[in-house]
Amino acid sequence: MYFGRLSSLKTNPYNLFEAMSILKNENKLRLKLHIIGSNNKNDWLEKFPELVENIIFYSYKRHHECLEFATSSDVLLLLATNMNDTEFFPAKAFEYIKLRKPILAIISKRGELSDFLENYGNEYISIEGNTEEIKNNLINLMQKKRDNLLQLSDNMEFIKKFDRKKQTENLVTIFNLLEKDECLYTQQ
Repeated sequence: MYFGRLSSLKTNPYNLFEAMSILKNENKLRLKLHIIGSNNKNDWLEKFPELVENIIFYSYKRHHECLEFATSSDVLLLLATNMNDTEFFPAKAFEYIKLRKPILAIISKRGELSDFLENYGNEYISIEGNTEEIKNNLINLMQKKRDNLLQLSDNMEFIKKFDRKKQTENLVTIFNLLEKDECLYTQQ
């Protein structure tokens, strides 16, 4: 499942669709990809008409509805593509880890985002443009689903670090330290 807009820039699914197409032609594609929030279905499937049965597009839904849909999904798709000079770190990565689901990430390059996902520990990372790597991750995920081996992340220590309450507590601590330093500075 993926929620958000697709674009030719930061969230380009082309390489994923290409890998899915190869698997479909090999009669090995056993998945449905649900994409919420992108109305341009025909634009994306124009080059991949064979995937019409495997990719389901939904119009915009409210955020809480997307999260409910994600809760019922087996795997969450994270796209951070076409960022060769910089690294795109989608905010939805934090929402995804809170759900503890396996994450299939297609990224431009290894860096901060891939490190973050590897610390999460329930990730399947592919570099965009490496269709074979994407295909292998899809095969791995489909096999785990078939064998009932898809699991929730158990790295709760890492996940809890990004809880909004924990983040707010950390911010308050920083503000208090800054205020204390400010008081010390004005007394001198």
